[in-house]
Amino acid sequence: MIQNKEIKTFLSKQLEKVRREKEILIGLKEKEVSITGFDSFFFESPMSIKAEYSKQTLEVDAEKVYLSLFERTTNFSIPSQKKIYQLVGDRIVIFPQVTLSDTVICRIYINFYQNENLLSTKIFKAPFERISVDVPQKATSYRFAFRLEGKGEFYLKKLKINQVFEEVTVSNNTGANPSIALSKASKVEQFIDSIEKDTQNYKNEKKDLRIAAILDEFSYECFRHDAEILRLSKTDWENEITEFNPHFVFIESCWQGNQGHWQYEIANLHINKHRTALKKLTEYCKRKNIKTVFWDKEGNENFEFFKTAASYFDYIMTADENTVEKFKEISSIHDVGILPFAAQPKIHNPINKNLHHLGGIAFAGSYYNNKHESRKRDIEEIIKPALDFGIDIYDRYYHLPAEKKVNNTWPEEYQKHIVGSLDYSQMNVAYKNYNMFVNVNSVQNSKHMFARRVFELLASKTMVISGPSQGVKEYFGELVPVSCSKEETVNILKTFLHNPVYREIYEKKGHRLVLNSHTYKNRLQKICDHIGLDIDLLEKPKVSIISSTQRSEYMENLYNNVRHQTYQNLELIVILNKNSMNSEEWKQKFSSLHFPVQILQVDENVSLGHCLNKAVERSTGEIIAKFDDDDYYAPHYLEDMLHSMDYSGSDIVGKSAHYVYLEERELLILKKVGSGAERYSNFISGATLVFRKDVFVSLGGFSDKNRGEDSDFLKRAKKNGHIIYSNDSWNFCLVRRANRNSHTWNITANDLLRNSTVHSICKDYKKPITI
Repeated sequence: MIQNKEIKTFLSKQLEKVRREKEILIGLKEKEVSITGFDSFFFESPMSIKAEYSKQTLEVDAEKVYLSLFERTTNFSIPSQKKIYQLVGDRIVIFPQVTLSDTVICRIYINFYQNENLLSTKIFKAPFERISVDVPQKATSYRFAFRLEGKGEFYLKKLKINQVFEEVTVSNNTGANPSIALSKASKVEQFIDSIEKDTQNYKNEKKDLRIAAILDEFSYECFRHDAEILRLSKTDWENEITEFNPHFVFIESCWQGNQGHWQYEIANLHINKHRTALKKLTEYCKRKNIKTVFWDKEGNENFEFFKTAASYFDYIMTADENTVEKFKEISSIHDVGILPFAAQPKIHNPINKNLHHLGGIAFAGSYYNNKHESRKRDIEEIIKPALDFGIDIYDRYYHLPAEKKVNNTWPEEYQKHIVGSLDYSQMNVAYKNYNMFVNVNSVQNSKHMFARRVFELLASKTMVISGPSQGVKEYFGELVPVSCSKEETVNILKTFLHNPVYREIYEKKGHRLVLNSHTYKNRLQKICDHIGLDIDLLEKPKVSIISSTQRSEYMENLYNNVRHQTYQNLELIVILNKNSMNSEEWKQKFSSLHFPVQILQVDENVSLGHCLNKAVERSTGEIIAKFDDDDYYAPHYLEDMLHSMDYSGSDIVGKSAHYVYLEERELLILKKVGSGAERYSNFISGATLVFRKDVFVSLGGFSDKNRGEDSDFLKRAKKNGHIIYSNDSWNFCLVRRANRNSHTWNITANDLLRNSTVHSICKDYKKPITI
């Protein structure tokens, strides 16, 4: 009887707990805020503020104005009586999507109340990303407001406010994982919801390479942006090949193949000898002199499964050099090529980096308790220490019932860190919304084969810490720290999680390395070279650097800026807009450059816009890059700009977040205008304009003016549907000299500082911003 009574008491408590959790879940849902525009805001009429509701824009002209959400008062000592402001959660998460003029300062105010008393106020200054605020212990309600000051425009695209409750736990219905923190689960759900509205632009570029293929979904998504790919059907491949006329047939070691159409037709053919579809296909290609290429990406461990399929092909390429001799033995091929994994910049990129920031560190993958012993040790050495740093784990088998993942259930201590699972496209976005990712490798003794995720993360500008891997060391060196012990892992995490600028340097270098050498376009070129196909997929567009100057004293600076550029396919057109400047002197100086140079003299009475138009008209490049004579352009500046133009699909690229050096104060500051770094934007700094020449032609060039010709160019470009993108803040510095009269843009140091962040006090401003 006593035992039954104890059980009854226990069950009663559990039912009460479930009931309470259900109430909290419902309460959290009811307290969600999601608005667009200004209809839900109150601002006092005496203040000089005009609302253009159709454009969802406010014209701000005030020293200080508050926009109070839901409450018709800007007296914030008074709490709200509205239910939506009542606190249920212990944390508030805010997603503000705003754009404002660089002359407007915007702050968010969160006021917390205990009954009728104001407890505390939290203030956040634009630019905003995801804002997370812990609720004070005694708080019962809150209020939200914007505070604006300055003169210009304020645009509110969307505002979302969610409450989360850390302590509530909910079952994930798998039976293996008893509970996860609601805040983590809801965080992932909110993330999935928010990224549905994200957009990315792709250029419909002509593809010169035609490939008939059998690929898994991951590989198809990665290759299709750089070649015209026909996925062969199992029933009509002969007609498809005849009509498509591919340069070659490309088939990988896949288990399903072309959305399951080729299941059982590629793996285990040494056992399933009755399955002859693949052999018939390759024999047909031999008769028609169509080259066939087999790519083994499963490595030494799964060699037996695909050895028969590989033997049918003209060419074999493998991701793991440990299988090369084996493939030679089972085929007549003596030159087995190496083809590692890579990244696809069209889907693995830093666009909207940290727009939906999810946390500090994450791991995506699965757990195996029945194989990969070295990988299991790495989980203990790499992932287990990261538990103390709040790691999020994305479990590939998360949604499977317990009985179907007996060998893939994470140990108990990892369970509360499992946040769910994401599909491939969602995970590609998650990559760029963490500060770091942890990686472990099933294959550790290969020079070329390791998790493809490493390439993808680096292309997303996210730092990676890896478990032991010969390949990771060979390819990335110090850019991907490799840990072999718990102590090493802790030291690496402390170093890079606590030092974001230091981490960003690693991210930048890793990103550039991958985009230069380890994209799927690089891999396609390697295939073409290996099979003797004369096609150049890596040809770089010609860039015409244009510059107009009236100042001989800055010609040396311009010379050094262009001389050190790492981008190779260049030409330079310089307009001397001062009658007294000696064109022959500068022609001789610039003749030492390794690319074509034109030095043109134009009458000093014509406008800057006219000079720039003249330079573009004389250019022969597909891309135009505007250089100012007195600013700093680091060696990798153009190289990085062209990468950004490619992965963003933009027509114009530049910087709306960049460094400024205030010479009189020896201050290096970071100025943010427009949308900020790694965002599609309406505005970028005129000194960083890089654009496609056909945009210039369609707009009729720059306006005939001496000031504002660049901002006018951008406005007209945006109006005409051209895409503008802002890349990162590195490798450029706008130099503000002590003599303000030497600048066409007359602005004080204090005005610049109002909308900037101080980086450092220094005499050498180049070194800190050059990567």
